Amino acid sequence: MTLDEQFQVFVRGLLTEDASTAERHFRQWANAVDITDLDPRILRMMPAFQVALHRHQLPTPFPGYVKKFERYWWLNQRWLERSGRPLVQHMLNQGIPVVALKGLAVRNTVPHPDARTMSDIDLWIPENKVQEAM
Repeated sequence: MTLDEQFQVFVRGLLTEDASTAERHFRQWANAVDITDLDPRILRMMPAFQVALHRHQLPTPFPGYVKKFERYWWLNQRWLERSGRPLVQHMLNQGIPVVALKGLAVRNTVPHPDARTMSDIDLWIPENKVQEAM
């Protein structure tokens, strides 16, 4: 199974509302991966993975690894949110509409998509407000 196929199976497991379907996808994913060398896209989704497992009352595959990855990415996301929040709040206080987006959400709208990762946070500002924001 390629990394893209692993990622697709993993995301299907995250998105399903049916516990047995989630279990099937997560089992298929767990059987296909090397937990010591995970795809970075999946590493960043460990907190969402844990939420999905808890929601469906499923056991955690590779519990030691998953807990470590989940903690790291949870802390990383909190740091990103806390570092960006003052800028967003300042713009809102100045009457500048702004929306914080994860880098992956805008990946296909930039000239060099490989420069955008899931750890990026981009700010969307209406085109007529860009100079004011600057």
